[in-house]
Amino acid sequence: MIDPLCGELLSMNEAVDVFPSRRGGSKVSRVTLHRWITRGAKGVRLETVKVGGMIYTTKDAIREFIRACSNAEEPQA
Repeated sequence: MIDPLCGELLSMNEAVDVFPSRRGGSKVSRVTLHRWITRGAKGVRLETVKVGGMIYTTKDAIREFIRACSNAEEPQA
């Protein structure tokens, strides 16, 4: 869970710059971020916190989301 008082909060506009570029060098879109927040990817949701009507995330939450999605892709032995 994100603690809004610890660490730097990133707006969705700032968060798209943290994700690695996609094929062809394009950035992850805000629509994709919203989908990862609401529906998730591979059963994993991007953690966020809402402050004053704005949605924020953190670099740690993004790192954990990428890690969890990568692990979800690994075949089960």
